[in-house]
Amino acid sequence: MSTNVAIIAQLRIKPEKAEDFCRIMKELIPASRAEPGCLRYDVIQSMEHTTLYFVNELWLDDNAVQAHFSSEAFSRLVPQLGEVVAEPAVINQCRIIDL
Repeated sequence: MSTNVAIIAQLRIKPEKAEDFCRIMKELIPASRAEPGCLRYDVIQSMEHTTLYFVNELWLDDNAVQAHFSSEAFSRLVPQLGEVVAEPAVINQCRIIDL
């Protein structure tokens, strides 16, 4: 089993808050990608449900994830997402398996 950690977060955004969501993510994405141990950090929008987004992250290991959660950008920006989501986010932290 790999030591890489994948995080897949599902966020349903209030339609009237889409611009705020994009503003937050435009700052969070490059900050996260610049962190040591970040292998991937993408935001994906559903084609079928345009208020549904997924944040697809891949981190080197648990230490990189913990550093991300403690980062200045995460600490400052993620709480702002509480104002734009229509329902609680669904966060899945996963291990990549080699089959």
